[in-house]
Amino acid sequence: MSLINERAIQFLSHPDFIEFEQQNYQGIIHKNLVPIFEELDLDYFNKNKEYITVLRRKRNTFYKISASIDLGKSKIQIVIKQTAPENFLKKIRTFFQRCKAEKSFKAAFHLLKNELDTPLPLGYLFKRKYGFIQKSFYITERVTDFIKLRKYLRNNLADSSKIREMMICVADYVRKMHQCGFAHMDLNLANFLFIDKSKGTRLTLIDLNRSIIKKKITPLLRIRDISRLYWKQYRDDFFNLYCTGDKTLQRLRWFYNLYYRWRILRKRIKKIF
Repeated sequence: MSLINERAIQFLSHPDFIEFEQQNYQGIIHKNLVPIFEELDLDYFNKNKEYITVLRRKRNTFYKISASIDLGKSKIQIVIKQTAPENFLKKIRTFFQRCKAEKSFKAAFHLLKNELDTPLPLGYLFKRKYGFIQKSFYITERVTDFIKLRKYLRNNLADSSKIREMMICVADYVRKMHQCGFAHMDLNLANFLFIDKSKGTRLTLIDLNRSIIKKKITPLLRIRDISRLYWKQYRDDFFNLYCTGDKTLQRLRWFYNLYYRWRILRKRIKKIF
């Protein structure tokens, strides 16, 4: 299974971004996006253009732009993730932080440069008022024809050979990710997309806004990161695959199980309250 697709390699060889400012928003976008964003009212993003569709609205809002842009030999569709502080306390914290869109953009580049697949980052925009972030947009490639790994696991739970094959792919991806100094910090099966096409299969990682980039990811942080992956009865098998040959990591099995139980308990407490 490929960890990075050929188009991403071409994309990295010719990065073509410019600084962009409009309506008190600022950031960096791909130059081919400029004509689209120049005619948008960013405060009322999806209300003034018929080619913008809301894909999903929960804590964050996802938009699809039906127009596509040229990237070398190919055209890609665009998806935009809009984020805003959820409450007053989180808004206060934005005074001291980079916006989530910028973090996602830089995280995606870090993964691609280390030959790990993720949707192509096309830009980010954000607006501050009195130093506090009001809203931000992360612009990225739209991935199609995928299945979330969580659904794949659910559909093939009885087929141990398929599950093991996928666990090997995920273990290879995550191990290489940690070795290049990247911790996802929200690593769950829904954030892995499995794409199976005639040109080859791909495993791609999304939702990068909580990630941490360091020179070295400590063993404890590595185990904490993989503890969020709920493999059901295959959890121990995945742990062994990930830690292959590394006795330091293998000795942290107790933390792997402890952090998993803590996550389950916290979910139950949240449901009650």
